[in-house]
Amino acid sequence: EEISYNKAPASCKNKSIRELHIRQKTGTNIIGYITPTGSFQVNPSPDTVLEPGSSFIVIGSSRQIEKLRQFLKNMG
Repeated sequence: EEISYNKAPASCKNKSIRELHIRQKTGTNIIGYITPTGSFQVNPSPDTVLEPGSSFIVIGSSRQIEKLRQFLKNMG
């Protein structure tokens, strides 16, 4: 699952992985980061920020991904 800056709720934009608490709230794991220049980083640091033009790559079970979608919807 990809969480792109452009599609993320305003409350998620410009926040770090640590600030979003995605793993704690949904059980999913952020395993990658696509930078604004298109580079891919594996296993990004908790301090990595969702900034304009970037995306987080997230994995989890079907149930966890659905929980993630609901979490993002509720943050919107």
